[in-house]
Amino acid sequence: MHVASEMTGVYNWGVGLMVEDHHGETYVAFLDISGFKRKVRDNVALAASILDKFYGTIYNVCSSINREKRLLRLPELNIIVASDCAVVFSRMSVRDSRNNDLVRNNVDYLTPILSFVKEVNRILILSQSPAPVLTTCSIAHGDFIYEDRREFGYLKKNCFLGTPYMSAFQDNENLRDRPGYCRLVRENLHLPSTLSRDDSLSLLHKTPKYYYFYWMLSTFDDLKNFRREYKEACRIRGQSKYIHITAVLQKYVGKASTRASET
Repeated sequence: MHVASEMTGVYNWGVGLMVEDHHGETYVAFLDISGFKRKVRDNVALAASILDKFYGTIYNVCSSINREKRLLRLPELNIIVASDCAVVFSRMSVRDSRNNDLVRNNVDYLTPILSFVKEVNRILILSQSPAPVLTTCSIAHGDFIYEDRREFGYLKKNCFLGTPYMSAFQDNENLRDRPGYCRLVRENLHLPSTLSRDDSLSLLHKTPKYYYFYWMLSTFDDLKNFRREYKEACRIRGQSKYIHITAVLQKYVGKASTRASET
């Protein structure tokens, strides 16, 4: 059900088979494949194979995270995928949102998205079939509206409204020169001054405009070396640039996996 080769398809995954309408404050992420058009060009078979991997990974990771969050009665992921990009937002399930006794920390809505970005990217960057896949991702916070509009014949309509969607989409356009990167737009973002050392939150690095999410690391002890090696890879021109960036990301994802297995 979740794997498809139609490059123009729209796939909705949430609490049920379809993403239900939403209006409220939350985090919204815009994630897309870096250099997708450059990579596939006129190779339809390669494009379909990459999208199959992209869709399948997103579906499996989303399902796994939501099973855990549902048991803990924490915010779950809702995802709308079209071609080589995905819009991700988090919210309480319809069942739990009706329970006024549930009080949630703002960070509870962020952690499933960070976990999703981290796991999806790690799977895609290590994939050799059909090829490693790099993404960029921007995340913003604010009042967000999603509506799954009625279908008419061959027309499928999904309505996104609100500042966080536009902020995430526009910022992602500015991330194109940093394949593999993920960051949170700090405008309208109110995170606690001290964050818990949750596995994902511990990888947020604060700058004046953003929180950069270093999903490829296991500890900031590697941050200086990663930045240096990534910057050197970016100096390379042409197709080789993406090959070297991929190698840097794979190196640090491998180190993180090794450390995790040793603990």
